[in-house]
Amino acid sequence: MLRLTVRRYISYMVVAGLASVALSMGTAVAQRSAASRTDPISGRWDAALEVPSGPVAFGLDLNRRGSVVRGHILNGPERMALSTSSFDGTTVVLRLDEYDGRITAKFEDAAKTKLVGQYQRQTRSGIGTYRFVATRAARPAAKPAFAAAVDASMEISGDWIITIRDPKSSSEEVSDATFTVKPSQATPGAGEVTGTIIPVSGDYGLLAGMIRRDPSSGGAVLRMSRFDGIHVVKIEGRVETDGSLSGTLSSGLSFEATWKATRKERTAAGEPKPGDPYSLTRVKDPSAVFSFSLPDSRGGTVSLADERFRGKVVLIDIMGTWCPNCHDSAPLLADLHRRYRSKGLEVVMLAYEYTPDAARNARQIDIFRKKYGIEFPILMAGTTADGEIARTLPQLEGFGAYPTTIFVGRDGRVRRIHAGFSGPATGERHTHVKREFESLVRELLDAKP
Repeated sequence: MLRLTVRRYISYMVVAGLASVALSMGTAVAQRSAASRTDPISGRWDAALEVPSGPVAFGLDLNRRGSVVRGHILNGPERMALSTSSFDGTTVVLRLDEYDGRITAKFEDAAKTKLVGQYQRQTRSGIGTYRFVATRAARPAAKPAFAAAVDASMEISGDWIITIRDPKSSSEEVSDATFTVKPSQATPGAGEVTGTIIPVSGDYGLLAGMIRRDPSSGGAVLRMSRFDGIHVVKIEGRVETDGSLSGTLSSGLSFEATWKATRKERTAAGEPKPGDPYSLTRVKDPSAVFSFSLPDSRGGTVSLADERFRGKVVLIDIMGTWCPNCHDSAPLLADLHRRYRSKGLEVVMLAYEYTPDAARNARQIDIFRKKYGIEFPILMAGTTADGEIARTLPQLEGFGAYPTTIFVGRDGRVRRIHAGFSGPATGERHTHVKREFESLVRELLDAKP
């Protein structure tokens, strides 16, 4: 009887303790929720940058503690961390230090539900400025138990060949593209779309948006966008009666193009295909030893003839800290270096920045280095001005992509050159290119000099 009583007492205390913990957790959640309702900054925002063809939409998730603001840029399910930001009671400053950019905005209304300002960042031609607008995101309605299926006419999931035509220059670029559609719980019958366009020079990053029925035409219309600090991209299009896609593409403050896309499996044999990343850039003389001599961020000079590179396999990565695809490839290069340097692998990055300002460039390189834990040299090779690659790396021809990775064997000769990089938004392509890079490294390390 005593044992039973003790058990009951212990059980009571455990249940009471759990109830107390649950109550405390519920109170904390309620307090955070209340704070996001009363704090003028914290919470979700529907944001956009204005371009000539209209707004490029994205989301913001912000959290303020005192004057310090932290948060993320949202592109569909992707969350990109902001640098430590601030709010002084009047002006909010959201920083993207890795791209040397910032959003500066103030409240336009007394209710503090609308922010208006600008996004500015360094570009090749100067400071680029976009008008910025953000409104408090509406609280999501209760989601139905099951989302309505997407109509077959809106099911564009899969791989595509897309042709983008610039009407100003009459030039055309043929690229891969991939899209995924899932039913929208917020808009019955519509689909939430994610995907990306994949030129040989590197993908656009994750685009996100909706595909839905157009009441006026009855057809399916597509809208997707992305903002990540560098990309300011908007895609609008429709599904044609033959199942193909067509529409318009806006990028940055001035670029506008038209596009058409056909499912990859339906592309005719004779139609243009996307370029081969291993064929875009070449060395003029494959039998010649590759060489460079460029300054580092500490005022010294690094040459491929230096002792540290002699008899080693070397990956030379032509990049810029402003380049999103270079940010995508950096973790792979850092990982390969850590795992294979004891076996004879060296990596060196050649940074081509927007400006000749050495102090600014050194700062951006330092941010890049710390973000990815890079333990190999990043050289200040030059700027993105026309002719810089030819001046600093005269052995190359056909350069056209940041990043471009040069695989150099132990004998100092170039074995392969890969243009661009397929980042996480490309799905299986990202997995494939990582395996491909590692396979090439292992092959070169195993080869006899």
